[in-house]
Amino acid sequence: MIVTQVLDNTALNALVALQCSGNPDIAAQIIGLFRDEMPASVSAITEGVAAADFEAVRFAAHSIKSSAAYVGACALSTTCAQIERSAQDGNLPECVVLSDSLESLFADTLGALDEFDLKVA
Repeated sequence: MIVTQVLDNTALNALVALQCSGNPDIAAQIIGLFRDEMPASVSAITEGVAAADFEAVRFAAHSIKSSAAYVGACALSTTCAQIERSAQDGNLPECVVLSDSLESLFADTLGALDEFDLKVA
């Protein structure tokens, strides 16, 4: 199942546990922000790699790494940590290889978050 391969359900359940009765759905809000904000960072990595702009790649990868970890997107977080290290080292070939799979991994992550949303709704 996609959810267990891409997401850490423990982290997602911790977000759900923050919910207070009668308040807006905090997990949905956080996941919504992730959905809204991360596509620009994924694009920044792709564009930064194409331009060999290691600082832009490192910055965007760091941003995704942290946000992904917060919503339990462990595979995405791990990949972005590797991209961040590669950019910091100036290793363009490794950045290219890692970023090539980033968009599909991000899409898989969004699909897994959709599946998680359906389970807790």
